[in-house]
Order: sequence, then C-alpha cells, then structure tokens
Amino acid sequence: MKAFDKFGTNDSLASENTSLQLLYEYEKHYLELLKKHSPEIDFIDRKLKEFRQEQIDFFSKILPNVSAKLDAEAIDQEMKKVFMNRFANNIERSFALTETLLNDYSIKKLDEFKRLVQNTLKSIV
Repeated sequence: MKAFDKFGTNDSLASENTSLQLLYEYEKHYLELLKKHSPEIDFIDRKLKEFRQEQIDFFSKILPNVSAKLDAEAIDQEMKKVFMNRFANNIERSFALTETLLNDYSIKKLDEFKRLVQNTLKSIV
C-alpha cells in the first residue's frame, strides 16, 4: 500500500464526506434549535438574573431599611429581633420556593431541548 492510496479511492472520500456532511447537518439543526428556543433561553436567563438581584436587594437594602425604621419607631429590641428573624425566614422560604420553580422550569426546558437534539440526530443518521 502506497502512502497516498487511500486518497485515490472514492470509498474513503465518500465515507469522509458522509461524516463531514453528518457533522454539518447536526450543527445546522442544533443552531436552528437554539435560534428557535432563544426566547425561552432569554426568559430563563432574565428570570435568574432578576431573582439574584432581588436576593441582593433584600439583604443589602430592604432588610437594613426595615431594621432602621423599627429603631426609629423605638420598638423594643427583643420584639424587633423576633420580627426581623421571622421576616428574614419568611423571605428566605419564598426565595427557596422561587429558586425551586426556576430550576424545575430550566431543567424541563433543557430536557425538552435535549430530546429535540436527539430526535434531530436520529433523523440525520
């Protein structure tokens, strides 16, 4: 066998082109799926950013403001402490629920996307 024999046969070139064509088709369909689902991807991204910002705002602005207002109203320190703990715990539970909903939705959409990619791959091959 000579060094360039494999390039002289149509069989090896055809199989190479088939592999390249399959890769091209897969990438093409994958990008089309991304474009088709970009509104959902953007929605999830936006909601996750809003959620993170809401958490930051609560702990850095809202909670200290509420504490300062309670101090300004001369609320008993023990009562203030109980209220602030309940308030923070309730909000943290709300954040946990929101995070669960966002994660579940994201996972559901990701599973749908994976299924579509697998179906596309099956249809190409």
